[in-house]
Amino acid sequence: MRPGRSLSVSGSMTDENVYDQPSEVDAEKGVVSVKGPDAVDVRLTPDAAASTSDRLLHASMKAQGQRIRKSGLDEAKAAFASEKPSKP
Repeated sequence: MRPGRSLSVSGSMTDENVYDQPSEVDAEKGVVSVKGPDAVDVRLTPDAAASTSDRLLHASMKAQGQRIRKSGLDEAKAAFASEKPSKP
């Protein structure tokens, strides 16, 4: 198999589900296998796996920051809404 080529292609990523279980990852005979929810089953070269790992880590940190930021905004809105105007 030539680099950048796949032996088979299955559907596009149209699944809107969000999973909270991590994928299973293993290495055997110089190939990294990833198995996860919704029939995820991919085999990667070590270089492709390392690049994917970097991208996953970057995206997970970005998503965590978005959650923290949203949580902080929601708390601030709730605190502001609960404040009653003081009478002069």
